[in-house]
Amino acid sequence: MPFVSVHDLQMYYEIRGTGQRLLSISGTGGDLQRSPTIFDSPLAPHFEILAYDQRGLGSNLKT
Repeated sequence: MPFVSVHDLQMYYEIRGTGQRLLSISGTGGDLQRSPTIFDSPLAPHFEILAYDQRGLGSNLKT
């Protein structure tokens, strides 16, 4: 599970796909553990997508 440290926060992220890079900034109600995610969208086959969990909101992932 990839995490990045941002000051005192541990943020989970995922990178998937190929093509031009796309940063997905979801709303606070979304997370990467419940479908549909950006990776389920029609954009997914056309881009390398980086999506992150908003500071663990809605996520049960722990470092």
